[in-house]
Amino acid sequence: MEYRSATLSGPGLELTLSNRGSAGPTDSILVDVVGFYGGVGVDGDNTKRPLGHGLFVTPSTRTGRVLTLKGVLVHEDEATRDLAARVLSGILWDGELGTLAVDVGGLELSAEVKLDGEVKHAYLGPNAHSIEIPLIAPDPFLRGEEQLIQLFPAGYGEGLEWDLFEGSNLIRHGFPTWPTANAGKGTPAPGAPDIPSALFTGTAAVQTSSSTAVDMGTGTYTVRGWVRANGSATTTMAIVARYYGPTGAAMSPASTNYYLNNVSTSWTYWEQKLTLPAGTARLHLQIYPNHANGTTRDATSYDVALEHARAPFALAYGASVPSSSIVVRNGGNAEAWPRVVVRGDFPQGFRLTAGTQTIEYGAPTHAASPVLIDMATSAVLVDGRDQATQLRRRGFFSIPPGEAIQPRLSGIEQGNGWADVIHCDTYI
Repeated sequence: MEYRSATLSGPGLELTLSNRGSAGPTDSILVDVVGFYGGVGVDGDNTKRPLGHGLFVTPSTRTGRVLTLKGVLVHEDEATRDLAARVLSGILWDGELGTLAVDVGGLELSAEVKLDGEVKHAYLGPNAHSIEIPLIAPDPFLRGEEQLIQLFPAGYGEGLEWDLFEGSNLIRHGFPTWPTANAGKGTPAPGAPDIPSALFTGTAAVQTSSSTAVDMGTGTYTVRGWVRANGSATTTMAIVARYYGPTGAAMSPASTNYYLNNVSTSWTYWEQKLTLPAGTARLHLQIYPNHANGTTRDATSYDVALEHARAPFALAYGASVPSSSIVVRNGGNAEAWPRVVVRGDFPQGFRLTAGTQTIEYGAPTHAASPVLIDMATSAVLVDGRDQATQLRRRGFFSIPPGEAIQPRLSGIEQGNGWADVIHCDTYI
């Protein structure tokens, strides 16, 4: 027998029914999900031709999906049955949307739903009852599991990183969210390098953090700077380095803790080499300027920079990421509209192309503020703010049913980054 299940979830409650029942004290049996097949009407202007046969040809649209979840629950005793009946009477009580997910033979499709009438139940003996939950999905489409595919520009990761004109093999990474005030750290110790970054002076228990893209974990990364305790006692400063891969998932190990013990009231130069897991694409640093030191919590000033040292006297090219051309496939029977999140630094903007459709975004982008493009709604958002006016071309694209597209990403003039293409198989 093919496995079938339905899960209705909402505020504070999740109900799962299946055609194989449940292993727990309550046997939750799925009878039917009316409207899972079919369930969607058609709305159109069927105006008759006044001087001829037939109707005027106008497009029709689909209505919402009408569903009814039917099941039987068998409990251990009558008291448990009555309690379950009361709980189920309050499902989706707030009138807001919940989620109905239906699994048929391993293919799970879901829709956002709300109540569309009275929740009905009937007693079936002393310890069982049947339920019927009427639902309506404002969006008629059923969607499979969300899929994410990463798209890189052609030549991503390639390019000469040696500074041919100054002979330096250090690549400095800035952390723009750190404060820029300069309180004066005094004269550096003889031979100690200057720190080309911001000074932060703390007076309470505070922390700051920022992140930067890194070169897939190659070379040596060093955090270095000057530090001092602002009070009359020594203190401890903590640095937490967190590592993330190209998809944003945490690496293994996910983080490393470093401690600067016995920070004195005089400026002291320090540096800490970081060991990044192979394949790290983004480094996130958290600095705790006055980590707990016994019963004393003292403010700390620090001036920090992150530097990436490649092998000295080497001309190095990166390796191109192979996914500059990807295939995004819609296995459903209805049109699918993806979302695209563009991440990275494109000073002149970027271009997305799929077939004959092109989207051109003409404003600078920054790694810390990705650009979200929703093809279904034509929305363009940066940090939650509407940036649709920055589009020079508006060729929003979809994925036809049972077909695939091959999107491409490129900077308008220069820059580097990638795009997360998020889509679902879509059914009607």
